[in-house]
Amino acid sequence: MVHLWIVCKVENYKKSEATEKIGELIKKFKMEEYLNFFPYAMSKGTLQRMMLLIAFLKKTQNILLDEPFNGLDPIQLEQSLNYCKTYKNNKCIIISSHDIESLEAVCDCFLIFTKDGIISTDEKIDRISVNTMIGDSYV
Repeated sequence: MVHLWIVCKVENYKKSEATEKIGELIKKFKMEEYLNFFPYAMSKGTLQRMMLLIAFLKKTQNILLDEPFNGLDPIQLEQSLNYCKTYKNNKCIIISSHDIESLEAVCDCFLIFTKDGIISTDEKIDRISVNTMIGDSYV
């Protein structure tokens, strides 16, 4: 839990504000039992949730998440997506991911990188349409 306090210190939280925010995020991400674990003792999914928790502690208006849903079980994924949905009205969340189904649940617009350039859309997307757009560049 020390690392959560360090983030709050760097972000200039007041002690009471940090206590409240850390408590809120720990409950939202169901991390109560992991507060005294060292990172090496956590599963990949638990580490992912801890990284999301740390990202949402930041006071910045922009959050960049790279493959934030990897390693999450279905329940953890739903919790994380729900938190991203509630937070997206207050922050700009940019997510880089291959998990199209999860992105569709939380994103308002999409940038799809193809061999010919970038396609921007605010339409709903699915795996088939993305594969068609990116063609041979998809690995």
